[in-house]
Amino acid sequence: MKITDSGLGITAMIQLTMDQADADEFLQVYKGVVQEYPLMVSELSCGPCIAMEICGQDAQQAMRVLAGPPDPVDHKCHVGLFSCFISGLLTSRSTQ
Repeated sequence: MKITDSGLGITAMIQLTMDQADADEFLQVYKGVVQEYPLMVSELSCGPCIAMEICGQDAQQAMRVLAGPPDPVDHKCHVGLFSCFISGLLTSRSTQ
């Protein structure tokens, strides 16, 4: 399912590349919380990623459903784990 098919809107989008330090700072809230933290930092800094601002009714929860479970074994997101992950973070920041 597409983001826009779920009733959400993409209001901003940018392609960017993070180095290891930027990725570490961005994901800092997960340090010591999730075992996969080093892998997350490595994955986020390994090449270009797309950050999106997603808006709509219950956008954060809707993106979590769309992205699927965070466990890579059960992962069902077709647009990429970190694209969805970043979208969720930007959504939560834009609503604060």
